Amino acid sequence: MGQIDLGLGPLPQPLPVPIGRCPFNPRWAVHSLGLFNVQCPSCKALHWADEHISGSSRLHPKFGMCCYQGKIALPTLQEPPTELKHLYNGDDPVSKNFCKNIRKYNNALAFTSVGREIDYTVNDGRGPWVFRMHGELIHRIGSLFPQQNATPTPCLS
Repeated sequence: MGQIDLGLGPLPQPLPVPIGRCPFNPRWAVHSLGLFNVQCPSCKALHWADEHISGSSRLHPKFGMCCYQGKIALPTLQEPPTELKHLYNGDDPVSKNFCKNIRKYNNALAFTSVGREIDYTVNDGRGPWVFRMHGELIHRIGSLFPQQNATPTPCLS
């Protein structure tokens, strides 16, 4: 059967699909960043070689993403409490359960009050929900247990 001419002219060509929306094709060339083994001379953080700042060389690299070339110094991490260290490194059932569920524990404790005024006027029912606030973003978290003789309540302030 032939095509029927409706007198509408040629059909428009479909727009090209952006590469990010295309399914993965194993024939595509793979880009490798190389080894993640170049240490910052100031803080010893690991980087890919191509992350060095433009004013430095591969032989004497400097990096700006970790310690801003030594201008930012963080204190050494403290040893975790003995109990927590045992949960991480232990071989008993409690330690194994802790390690198996650590992401769930972290997510449960990650919800803290931002302590700022939240602007709800931007959500009018159309489009995705937007979270907009005024002021500095800080995290506030209180005790996980209520004060003695008090009813547990969520922190809404």
